[in-house]
Parts: sequence; structure tokens; C-alpha cells
Amino acid sequence: MSSPLVSAVMIARDERRVIAERLSELAFCDERVVLDGGSTDGTAQAATAAGAIVEVRPFTDFADQRNHALSIARGKWVFIVDCDEPVGPELAAEVLRAVRSDRYDAYEVRRVNRIFGRTMRYGGNGGDVQVRLALRDRARFEGRVHERLVTSGLRVGRLRAPLVHESTPDVRTYMRKLNHYTALEVQEMRRRGTDGIGRGDAPRAGRALAVFVRRYFLAGGLLDGMPGFLYAMLSGYYEFVRRMKVWEERGASIERSAE
Repeated sequence: MSSPLVSAVMIARDERRVIAERLSELAFCDERVVLDGGSTDGTAQAATAAGAIVEVRPFTDFADQRNHALSIARGKWVFIVDCDEPVGPELAAEVLRAVRSDRYDAYEVRRVNRIFGRTMRYGGNGGDVQVRLALRDRARFEGRVHERLVTSGLRVGRLRAPLVHESTPDVRTYMRKLNHYTALEVQEMRRRGTDGIGRGDAPRAGRALAVFVRRYFLAGGLLDGMPGFLYAMLSGYYEFVRRMKVWEERGASIERSAE
């Protein structure tokens, strides 16, 4: 039996509410692979019922999970998507055209980020381009969090149709991601020895304020209205929490710093 031409590959955890819909949008692919990172809401069962190849594996980090998911796929090409990225018919048709060509080894796609119900065009969200379609034997991710597909040595083209990213529908979702992502970032900085905070140096609000100013004023986030303001504020808070966790990792004491 011949190998599939294109495999859709997803990692997921606690996405039962949307997993069947996402998989139905990927029906144009020859196979659909879901790596479940330890869901408690029945995501794996829902994905299996929707016709996906499903494996359950405890979450480690994003690059490791994605690379393991890629190892399950059998297609010549892999199309990597997430549960918060609905795939429209224009992008689906373009993916099928691309995989029938030998012109490139991989393709990048522009993501349209929707945050708090608004399509964000400013605040650092307008230039989000990622490689999401690649030859399976050339695809490899790096990065514990905010991972990217390695493109060194690859011929990379670009798909015209965008990929919608329903990144942050509400503040609760943002806060959940914040706690998860900052924990992974601290682990990575500790591994590299690049946290940049001395043992007795308490986190300072200046860095968080700088993130807000950069996103809201310098990158034009104010043009995205109230969602742009909220996103800039929460981005600054993200930076503060990240540095607070680094500080705690270094064994600092709030009481000792206050003396």
C-alpha cells in the first residue's frame, strides 16, 4: 500500500470541544494524526471517533511533542496545525496544490491572529509567519515554547491563503497559557544559564512597562482598540510573571529582599 501524500499533524490537550471540528476541516489530508498530551476531558476519544490516528503521551515541551507527532505520521508531507487554528477551504486547496509540486521543501504561511474576538493587525501581531507545511523527512522543531520548524538548508516557499489563529478568546485563556508558557520558559533559561537575574535582584516593573510601551505605542497596538490595549497590558504582565518565576527559581526570598 502506497504511503499517504500529506498528513495533518496536531498536538492537543483538553480540546474535546473543538477537536472534531478541526479534524473535519482537515479531511482533505490523507491521514490525520493527533498526539494527546494527557487530556482529562476525552479529547483522545473524540479524535479517534473523528477518524484520526491518536496516541497519548504525557506533555514534555512543545518541540518534543511536535517532533514525536511527526514521527507517527506516514505522509510524504506534513501539515502542522493547532486546535485553535481553523483551516479554511482556500488554504486547504493551496496545500494540495503545493504538495504536488517539487519546487520547495517547505512552505510558510501567514497567521491572522484573533485576540479577544478581534483580528489584530498591530502590536507585534501583523508579521506572524510560520513554516507549517514541509516534507516529513525534513521537518524538525526546536524550542521548548514558541517552537519553530528548523528551516536551515530548506527551500522555503509561501502559501498565499492565511491561517486563522484564534489565539486568545478571553482573559481566562490568556492566563492559563501564561502560567504554562512562563513555566517552560523558566526551565529553558535555567538550562541555558541565561536568566539575567541576580540572586538578590527582585523583578522590576520597568521591564513589564517597556513591553507594554513597545506593543501599545511603538508597534501601534492602540490602533486595535480596547483588545489592543488589553493585549499590551497582559503582555507586560506576562514579562513580569516570567521574571518573578526566574527570581523564585534562583532561591530568592521576598522577605529577605524587603529587609
